[in-house]
Amino acid sequence: MGDCLDLLLGVVLLTSPALGMSSCFFDGWRAIYLSCNLTQVPQVPNTTKSLLLSFNYIRTVTTASFPFLEQLQLLELGTQFTPLTIYREAFRNLPNLRILDLGGSQINFLHPDAFQGLPHLTKLRLFSCGLSDAVLKDGYFRNLASLTHLDLSKNKIQSLYLQKKKK
Repeated sequence: MGDCLDLLLGVVLLTSPALGMSSCFFDGWRAIYLSCNLTQVPQVPNTTKSLLLSFNYIRTVTTASFPFLEQLQLLELGTQFTPLTIYREAFRNLPNLRILDLGGSQINFLHPDAFQGLPHLTKLRLFSCGLSDAVLKDGYFRNLASLTHLDLSKNKIQSLYLQKKKK
């Protein structure tokens, strides 16, 4: 159901420019910057719960990209029109993030510690990012205890690597 609502929201937001509605606005808790020709993450108020940044030209994400946004629960950075570089602990200032969507963005570099500091992350979308088997072998998803949905479809992953738990 949640995925259907995400899809519906995406369709509405993508068609909003054709309907004469701006796709770059903030309404008190949602910051929507779809197709706004952004090259970096914009500053948003700390009341923001949803930050939608798809269809832009953002190249890098670092710890400095986000101020401390304690209320942010949804971040969509997918489908950037330029290759994306994600550095160490890039999302650590988003401690209550539940959904992170990077899908559809070509990821040139993803630091193995990029997702550290996200204790409440439940959904991570990394489909069609050009990722290799290394993303499964090098501990990229460690410490994501709340993660229940990981989408790695349409990447360059040839085999699954399952590590036995140590007792």
